[in-house]
Amino acid sequence: ISRFARNTRDCLATLRELSALGVSVLFEKENINTETLTTELMVSVFGALAQQESVSISENGRQGFRRRMELGQFITTKPPYGYRLKGSGGLEIIRSEAELVRWVFDAYLSGHSVGWIVNDLISRGIQDRKGNVHWTTRQIYYWLSNEKYIGDTLCQKTYKTGFPFTQKINHGEVDQIYVEGSHPAIISREVFDKAQSLRQMKKKKIYGPDG
Repeated sequence: ISRFARNTRDCLATLRELSALGVSVLFEKENINTETLTTELMVSVFGALAQQESVSISENGRQGFRRRMELGQFITTKPPYGYRLKGSGGLEIIRSEAELVRWVFDAYLSGHSVGWIVNDLISRGIQDRKGNVHWTTRQIYYWLSNEKYIGDTLCQKTYKTGFPFTQKINHGEVDQIYVEGSHPAIISREVFDKAQSLRQMKKKKIYGPDG
């Protein structure tokens, strides 16, 4: 049952749908056949146990990640543009991609807008990782604010709620851990800090000092 569905609701909904189609299910491990009259009650119990097992496994995983973060060992499972995974979660630089990241920072600090940068990448036919010539201002803003480009890692940018599991952006609900020097840098701290100052200055011009 734990492989059939990870929560009781989905388990019962699927079994009811199959039953309406005249299809019965035999769970060999639990020795439950959905043709029997008492099946739904039994499946509810086993489904609830499977659901609790899923919650427990998820919680153990989160605690393990947290310990690695505190030790400065956890980096990421999804490397940003400019990097690839190396070994057990480490990052190494992809030279060709890193050159594009540096160009974006240089162009921004030279006075070009993010919109101009996006249009230039598209006009030059620069491909993303999927091989598409598709760039957005959101991507570029993310690059400009990503601490990983200076070799640091801010852990717990997102978090998962309790069951049902939902991924959310962390706005202070969960403590974050900042790890310095977790991997090779693409951008110098000086360049990165200048980009952050310029972004804040532009925000104030658009939204005002309280924006």
